Amino acid sequence: MWLSLIEKREALLAIYQDEVPDLENLFLHEIKITTGKDLIINIRFDLGEFPKKIPKKWLDRNINTVQITLDLIQAKIEEIDLEKAISSVDSIIIEQISDYKRITLRDASKAEVLTIRSTWIYLSSLNGYQNTYNLS
Repeated sequence: MWLSLIEKREALLAIYQDEVPDLENLFLHEIKITTGKDLIINIRFDLGEFPKKIPKKWLDRNINTVQITLDLIQAKIEEIDLEKAISSVDSIIIEQISDYKRITLRDASKAEVLTIRSTWIYLSSLNGYQNTYNLS
């Protein structure tokens, strides 16, 4: 599972416990590239599933969406398809390939939009918010 390849994953485990969702039916908010000695790529997105047991403070605030940011350290962009809209990303695949991790962002048709290799992946933030766009 993708979670075993992520560092600092404790907050995600605390919220979802044993039911951490796959990285499907996502809403991609941002991809940020920071240059320097090591390339860092931040990917911020909403998870497709909400936890079954939510913190009381989230209940009080009517939180209905979980958003996380992953930091890819010592990253390298392997492939990018500029013909496809980055905003069409629907799922993320994270896999271990020998001494690095490959992160593939796919659209709803499962076509690869962006492929990145990274030495480390950190969960840098986990937030809950009220997504008024998804309210019925």
